[in-house]
Amino acid sequence: MKKSVSTKPINDKNGFQKLEKQIDGLARIMMDGFARIENIEKTMATKADILELHDKFIHRREFDQLSLRVSKLEEKSRR
Repeated sequence: MKKSVSTKPINDKNGFQKLEKQIDGLARIMMDGFARIENIEKTMATKADILELHDKFIHRREFDQLSLRVSKLEEKSRR
């Protein structure tokens, strides 16, 4: 649904009040939009941090393999 915009000049107080309300409404909409963008940026940063965890910690399978190798080396050193 598309609203038509009047192009005739505004000469009365009611016209100015309507225009001010419309501008205020548009300002609120823009403010809400910017707040949503900030929330999305924060969420994306958090997701990126979570995805980078695999670079900082080894997987359990790798840990198990390393611990098995260490235990075999310890056995050999005891002999």
